[in-house]
Amino acid sequence: MQRDLVDHKIRVIFTVDLYNEGVDIPEVDTVLFLRPTESLTVYLQQLGRGLRLHEDKPHLTVLDFIAPQHRRFRFADRFRALSSRTHERIDHQVESGFPWLPAGCLIKLDRQSTNIVLKNIRDTLDQRRPEIVRQLQKLRLEHGDRPGLEGMLNWLHFDEPDPLIKRGLPCRLMEDAGGDAHPELASYESTLTTGLRHLAIATDRNMLQALAELLRNEPREEPEWRMRASLSLSLIWGQKRPGDGTEQAVIEFMREQPGLRDDLIDLIEYRLERLLPASNRYFPEQSGVLELHASYTREQILIALGKGSFANPASHREGLLHLPDRKVDAFFVTIEKSEKDFAPTTLYEDYALSPELFHWQSQSTTTPESPTGTRYINHRERGYQPLLFVRQGKRLPNGLTEPFQFVGPVNYVRHEGSKPMSIVWRMQHPLPARIYRQCKHEAV
Repeated sequence: MQRDLVDHKIRVIFTVDLYNEGVDIPEVDTVLFLRPTESLTVYLQQLGRGLRLHEDKPHLTVLDFIAPQHRRFRFADRFRALSSRTHERIDHQVESGFPWLPAGCLIKLDRQSTNIVLKNIRDTLDQRRPEIVRQLQKLRLEHGDRPGLEGMLNWLHFDEPDPLIKRGLPCRLMEDAGGDAHPELASYESTLTTGLRHLAIATDRNMLQALAELLRNEPREEPEWRMRASLSLSLIWGQKRPGDGTEQAVIEFMREQPGLRDDLIDLIEYRLERLLPASNRYFPEQSGVLELHASYTREQILIALGKGSFANPASHREGLLHLPDRKVDAFFVTIEKSEKDFAPTTLYEDYALSPELFHWQSQSTTTPESPTGTRYINHRERGYQPLLFVRQGKRLPNGLTEPFQFVGPVNYVRHEGSKPMSIVWRMQHPLPARIYRQCKHEAV
């Protein structure tokens, strides 16, 4: 039969495992895949039947009838095995025309095939923890126990850290994949996972750098640095904390856990490389270390404003905060409100009129003649400074609580109405285009 195939007396042979290995027929110029296999070794053996060189064979044609029918089929594994740079994202290699194949090899996909392959690579990964761990086991075999965050994201074809981190701490996922054990983190993994997801969208560069220095045991004595470090800890840790829950106990725990420390430093470096340039504007007397146009959780804002601390966080859920010691009125504004999250009496009309002007409504009991109303109107004469913090909605698309963006000090322009008052504020620093788009909203 084999001789008949070489002599073209037989044009096609269908086999099951018979010709997987140990058979050398260089004349074979077409391979058809007609059954699925989870074994990458078997796949490569089958493909190899057609990769033998022959003077009458300019190329090999591969007809794959399995991938479109098999939901769990992964093109990524197959193409990665053919590349000389397995750490590079395979979807990017497909888009670039497979630049890192072995010498003398070429893969040519038409446009439709390319789109099918890319969709498969980006869509087929089941994002549940067991499937992610299964893929990380392959990564570990290729690149060892410490591939780093970016290496994990590239291997899994994730464009950002959240799809990975929401399934667990990277070091714990690698532990499940057979890497080093981190049993001390098990009881804190849930709260730390949420914390790292928030850290992955943090926009205060100085705060991120302070946390990295803290983890590397490079602390400074400046009050501003210590406050930034405290804000970073409040972003990471929830109510469940090691030891007595103080900053020192938490810091010691983080430094003693190499897996957690490396995860945090990896994430900080990843984030710093992708952050837009900072405004580098601060208002120390009113808002401490909060940076203009950076984003913060409510708890971080309260700590920076002197309301509570990391060890004893304050609870404040209202839309405004009066701080007489600092002579500050802080306004917390959610632009897109839903009746599910806000009571009818708190569905205020808050939105940007322009990059310089912001329409804001007071609480439903405030009148222009009330002590609160007159303080808003005459804040300059009384030495008060209103501060505005805004967010588009209560939740981000990934389910996290959306942080507030600090848009800075505002000044009174005019008002109308009573119970509530509608006040127009002028921002001392115009809104950047990205924030203005989120805050622009028509009154109803």
